[in-house]
Amino acid sequence: MFRSLADIRIVCSKELCMRIPGWIVVTATLGLMCAPALAQALPLPGESQIPEDYATLLCQDVAGGQDVLANYLAPGEHSIDTTIFLEGLKLNDCFYKQDRVGPIEIESVIERRVAQPGQTYILYRGTMADGTEVIGILHEEGYDAYPRTEFQQFLAESTRDGVVSVSEGERGAYICASTEASMAVLDSIGQSDVPDEQFAALDRALDTNGCVAAIGEFRITERHADAYIAGGYEADEIWTALTAIDQSGKTVSLLYDASPFR
Repeated sequence: MFRSLADIRIVCSKELCMRIPGWIVVTATLGLMCAPALAQALPLPGESQIPEDYATLLCQDVAGGQDVLANYLAPGEHSIDTTIFLEGLKLNDCFYKQDRVGPIEIESVIERRVAQPGQTYILYRGTMADGTEVIGILHEEGYDAYPRTEFQQFLAESTRDGVVSVSEGERGAYICASTEASMAVLDSIGQSDVPDEQFAALDRALDTNGCVAAIGEFRITERHADAYIAGGYEADEIWTALTAIDQSGKTVSLLYDASPFR
């Protein structure tokens, strides 16, 4: 290390020895030392591990992925122009690996590009479960919203932004005195696998456990368990015990038919 400016103010060669101001050398030296620190890494997405069942594009190299992001993310009516996007994937040998086993851990983000509002794509470097290094492309908003737990999956499939709405006179939702009461109803349904017997058991259990018809909007905070009744073509019922907050702000035990055919 230099102990003083005097130590660094003389720069010599075989042909030339010249004196330069010490502050210039100090500035240049510090600039070179600090330059790597100024190149900050791009932030990772909200979750760094891509689940096995989530489709992600894989490219042969960084250059191919960068070409897709730079030249084939043309805005469309609601999303990107998929025809142009797919053309870019084909030209750059980027593909969905259908037989991928295990998750991919995102190690770093190489590039992030906004095609249009709500349409952000990232080019990432990652590692597969077997240790293979990969280069991939993700639609960031879709990836961040992907459900990773049973509760998140329930919210995505059975609610609108975490809320269920029940109209007056609509069958399919009940308020029970407690979670235990809701679970008792599910246990009654589960004592048979014959639909007619299950429907009869449901009606008896709702009455026995003091469950009353629910009306209004409910924000779901917990999912406990469910019981399935195979009622026939587009008549299945999936009774689910939930904890929810009603429109008054009160926490309630909600028994809800989460079937898409309700």
